[in-house]
Amino acid sequence: MPRYDLVLLDCDGTLYNTYPGVRANYENTLREMGLPEMPADYDWNRCIGPLLEYSLGKELGVPEDRIDEAKTIYRSTYGDIGIQGSILYDGMRECIDRLREAGVKVGVASSKTQHNLEATIDKDGIRDLFSCIIGPQVNRRYTKAETIMLASERLIMPMERILMVGDTHFDGQGAEEAGADFCAAAWGYGSPEEFDMHPCVFIAQTPSDVADYVLGLV
Repeated sequence: MPRYDLVLLDCDGTLYNTYPGVRANYENTLREMGLPEMPADYDWNRCIGPLLEYSLGKELGVPEDRIDEAKTIYRSTYGDIGIQGSILYDGMRECIDRLREAGVKVGVASSKTQHNLEATIDKDGIRDLFSCIIGPQVNRRYTKAETIMLASERLIMPMERILMVGDTHFDGQGAEEAGADFCAAAWGYGSPEEFDMHPCVFIAQTPSDVADYVLGLV
């Protein structure tokens, strides 16, 4: 019997390798605003996963009074630059198929806006694989915990039967706050140290490991 009835996947760094497109779009945003480029050794992984406001302000140094301008530029070009650079991780489709065949629902809970989240998924024609796809609206920001709780409500799924799979401490924090279990995706953009910041039931090295854990094979 599966350990969980619903597996929620983070998007950036868990379901998709969004690094190439996200980095290019952030660089384009800074360039269009006339702001300094990031240092050559900057770790762009730090910008993949958190809310857009956090990455622009805390990571890239966009002044607070220009955050809205930066968000507008980033979102206006993301369809051409960001989405097209997103790549479904190897083994992820097989992982999802295995879970679904075992009767486990699979959803997406992301900090990426709902429009861009759906556009990314639709690019690869995999929308039908998911029981729910949840991200913040442009004018309504959700925390990761809120996206997990929305999934629970929409699918009438008790929190103890939900596993959140993500690659950063933001996913672990969201799962802890919502009351769901957390599985770390080690192939993503987070660091091993992040997985000790919040309760973690399993560290998956590959998407296949996630299916193995949920199905009780490890």
